[in-house]
Amino acid sequence: MNNAGRSAMQMARRLERPIHPVRLYGLHVLGCVSVVVAFLRSGTDPILTIVIGTLVSLKYISVVYDRKARRVREIRAEVRRWRVGAKAEMATYRYLRRRLWWRKIAYKERWFILNDRQVPKSSANIDHIVVGPPGVFVVDSKSRQRPWRIDNSSVPKGVPGVLVYDGATVSTQATRFEADHVRKALQRAFNKGSVPLRITWAIHGKTFPANHWTVEGVELMPLGELGRYMASFPDSLRSGQIEKVARFLEKTFPKAKN
Repeated sequence: MNNAGRSAMQMARRLERPIHPVRLYGLHVLGCVSVVVAFLRSGTDPILTIVIGTLVSLKYISVVYDRKARRVREIRAEVRRWRVGAKAEMATYRYLRRRLWWRKIAYKERWFILNDRQVPKSSANIDHIVVGPPGVFVVDSKSRQRPWRIDNSSVPKGVPGVLVYDGATVSTQATRFEADHVRKALQRAFNKGSVPLRITWAIHGKTFPANHWTVEGVELMPLGELGRYMASFPDSLRSGQIEKVARFLEKTFPKAKN
């Protein structure tokens, strides 16, 4: 079940396929040479023709190079984002494996970790589905390198502020979309409400401004708080139920194929 970060890393590798700007430059140079030849055949001053042709060639190469260089920078930035995301997923899996292994030994609990699962009929994938005595946890790994802050200016006094990252209000829409598919699948297969489902972000990187913060029903917390959060809930599933739920989710949400 350990394929954490696999689809994100594959996406990064796909984006890193070599770019061959020389081939494109060659077409433009060939076109400029044709211009020079046409000028020479028309009887125009050869020196003037060569100068004009050279200037046109350099202009073409400059324009194409600028476009290519800008695209390469964009691709490299996207590759970095995918790689950072993949590393965050792998770090979350290692953390969960270590913490839950300890609980298996100390408390004889059964835990299952499903990594990088595909949402059926969708391009979305779920970073981690964790099944244990408290129920099911949908965990989204997030790497954030810029500062967080809590904005209290737009809410009444005594009401929790708005969580802001990189100048924008934090949204958990994508995570809730993925978790809704898990919730609906569980409701179809088991008695409604019999399998508790909780949704979390495991945050890597810059210091988070609180031990946890709730946004649109999703609990956001630093990775180091995730194990304590999961252990804070009472048991809802017996050992046999845990395995049954885990096997069902493993079948319903196959490994991502990106």
